[in-house]
Amino acid sequence: VRLNSRSAIDVRFDGERRQVVLLAGEILVETAHGDPRPFVVSSADGDMRALGTRFLVRREEPGTRLTVLPPSAAVSCFR
Repeated sequence: VRLNSRSAIDVRFDGERRQVVLLAGEILVETAHGDPRPFVVSSADGDMRALGTRFLVRREEPGTRLTVLPPSAAVSCFR
């Protein structure tokens, strides 16, 4: 996870899940293969689960913007 300027996160990794809560700003996420725990980015608008990809998540008013970067794979969004 890489933070852009004026960004804030809360990291919550445990035995079942890897979760990053985006509190403000923007992050770049690059997930690695081989860890069976799901990698989830949460914001006030919902959760995004990475399925082996690179993506940007940005908190904006009035919502959260998700941008999947090439080479694209999949990201699953849920509330």
